[in-house]
Amino acid sequence: DGKFHRLPKEFEFLSIDPLGAWILWWFGDARRDYPPYKAISSDDLDTPKKKAT
Repeated sequence: DGKFHRLPKEFEFLSIDPLGAWILWWFGDARRDYPPYKAISSDDLDTPKKKAT
């Protein structure tokens, strides 16, 4: 689509516990080079299913 996306096309939300979700929300995942989840917009997600999550 020619737009900048903060996440790779293969990005999937992880199934994790509440503490893990809190950490990802505020700090992201440095190992995978993902930004804090609070900075992700629906435009960064490539499918309607991911956008609805």
